[in-house]
Order: sequence, then C-alpha cells, then structure tokens
Amino acid sequence: MMISFILGLTVLAANTLPNQVVVQAGDVTVADLIPDDQGVRGALLRQYSTIGLGKAPDHGKKRRISGRYIRRLLRASGLPGIRVPDAVTLVGASGSITEAQQLAFIKRKLQAQFGTRLKLERVEAVGDLQTLEVPPGSRPGRVRLAPGARLAARTSVRLDIMKGKRLVKKRILQVRLVGSAQVRVTTEALDRGHRLTRTDVQETYRSLDLLPRRFRLRPFAVHDQVLRRSLPQGAVLLPSLLQPPVIVHRGDPIQLELRQAGMILRARGKALANGIVGQQIAVLNAGSGKRVQGRVKAPGLVEVTP
Repeated sequence: MMISFILGLTVLAANTLPNQVVVQAGDVTVADLIPDDQGVRGALLRQYSTIGLGKAPDHGKKRRISGRYIRRLLRASGLPGIRVPDAVTLVGASGSITEAQQLAFIKRKLQAQFGTRLKLERVEAVGDLQTLEVPPGSRPGRVRLAPGARLAARTSVRLDIMKGKRLVKKRILQVRLVGSAQVRVTTEALDRGHRLTRTDVQETYRSLDLLPRRFRLRPFAVHDQVLRRSLPQGAVLLPSLLQPPVIVHRGDPIQLELRQAGMILRARGKALANGIVGQQIAVLNAGSGKRVQGRVKAPGLVEVTP
C-alpha cells in the first residue's frame, strides 16, 4: 500500500499542469486542471476536486490564476507533487455555429415562414460571415427579416441564438437570397382606370433579382380593384398600383343611414361626391335639405353621423 502511494506521488511529481485549460461553466477545481493523460484517477482525483479555484469564466473569456496561489492551496491540502507553471489561464468553454449552419438555418426558416409563395434555392453571405462562438448548448433559434428590410435578392435578417428559451445572442446579417417569389402579373396591357377581372391577372413565379423595389410578399386584394396607371403585359401588380372602385358617384340617389341610441334611422339623399368603400363624402339629406358628411358603406348606402 505504502509502495503504491509513493509511486503515485512519483508519477504526480513528473506531471505539470498546463499553462491554459478550457473549463466548463460552474465551479472550477484543481482536478479540472489535470489532463486525462496524466493518470490521476479515483480517490486521488476526488481529493483534488475539493480544492476550489472559483467560477469558470464566461464562454470564450479568460481568467489568469497565479501558479504561486495554486501551489499554496496544494500545500495546505496536503496533496503536493504536481508541478505548477507560473500561471494557469482558464478559458470558458464555447460551442460554435459555423457559417454553413447559420445560412442553412436562415434558408429553412425563411422558407417555412413564406411557404409556397417563396421558392428559395439557397442563401449566401454578403461579406465575411464568421463562425459564432456561443455558450455550450446554444443553437440558432429564430430568424426574421430585420426591421425595415424587405424580401429581396439582397436583404438583412435577424438571427437569434438561443439556449433553451433564453436569448444569448442576436445578429443582423446581410444575405443574398437566390430563388423566386410568387407574383401576380397582368395578362395583357391595361389602361389606367381599368377594373381588374380574373382574366386580367395570372399567378407566376419571378426571380427575386427581378422584383420591383416596392414588392412585398404578402396577400392583397386584386380582383375588382382599379388601376391607378396604365400597365404593360406581364407587369407585377403592387398594392400601390391599385385602388378600390368608386361605388357611389356624384349625383347618385342614395340611402342615408343613421345609427343612434340602438336605433337605425333611414332617409333618402343624394351623393355630392364620388366615393369608395370607407371614404367620407358630402351628401345631401333630401328631407331636410341639409348637407352632411357620411361614410360610404356599400353601393347606394352612406352612413351619416348626428
């Protein structure tokens, strides 16, 4: 037994703690500094684990411990025999998320967000996209277009790195999207003021490189809308190019509707201006001869206020 203990001390005396050690989060002990290949095992290693060296630094951060301080702790514990350098640097353990992993996650999330309206072939980095050093166990968690950005061939996205439900890092990345988006285009040249029918419009896909600057991949009404300006065949329809049709014209006989105290009162009137649904226009009450303001609700129907 005594011979084994002496041999153990001889082995320890031949060992040296490294100058730098990567440590996991939490409390650090002398046992965490001893490399596995130095043969310290079992009860002896557990004894070294009772010599505390404080908290591990955050991931990727460093903390320097004086060798003299470690030697003093060893002597006080009665466990001598390990050579200690002038200083040992603790490095907080990190995980990593590579450039390829970031881009693949962005592609998958954007495709899921926009569904069949988007055919995304790949996502490329604009500029230098580096591997992220993150706390162990962290992973990409959320992706969205950055504030003010739009879906286009070149855009900005926000990438959130999560550890469980906790946000540990967020990044705004410049990326290039290679693919196509679903659009609605005119089937022929159309004049300003034309009221669109189903045969005037068809759905197709167009490369993100060729989309108009104001394009947004979101649903909006097209059928029965009126063109604000003339469009050539194959023009991509945008909300800014359309307006609701006029459903009340100046001079039309209309019905006035007044809601008050839970009752609905109706009277005959006349429109004094053109109006679309929801628009405020001037109307004339045929019974009283008074001019009042009302909101267009439907063809021939205007709601007035007291």
